[in-house]
Amino acid sequence: MAQALSELTGIAFMAAMAWGIARGLHLVVARSGERKRIHGQYIPEWVAGTVVLFGVAALVYFGPVPNVPSPPSTGCAAFGILGGLMAGTIHGWFRLARYPNLNAVDSGGLSRETGNPYQPPSSGPQNGG
Repeated sequence: MAQALSELTGIAFMAAMAWGIARGLHLVVARSGERKRIHGQYIPEWVAGTVVLFGVAALVYFGPVPNVPSPPSTGCAAFGILGGLMAGTIHGWFRLARYPNLNAVDSGGLSRETGNPYQPPSSGPQNGG
């Protein structure tokens, strides 16, 4: 029982670390546009959920393994990171489908007339004299 609890604690720690890293990355990436914010909003939760799901499923299937540096439950939980990224990305595509006005490409601070981000805004006709 103690070995199973130890493995569950390891799985929970892996899920918490994966969630924290993914949430931090989402905060950084989401600054570059609303489209990226909406697409990646729930990816950290998908990652953490699949880590726990894969880890607990492996623990139930293989049982607790004593005296092994890396039990099968933690190895399978690590594959949950990939599964969570895939599921979260697909979920993000469905979420983006609900926002049709975000399909336009973000200008990223570029001026609409010339594409020059350093051009001052035009304030009407300029007199040369």
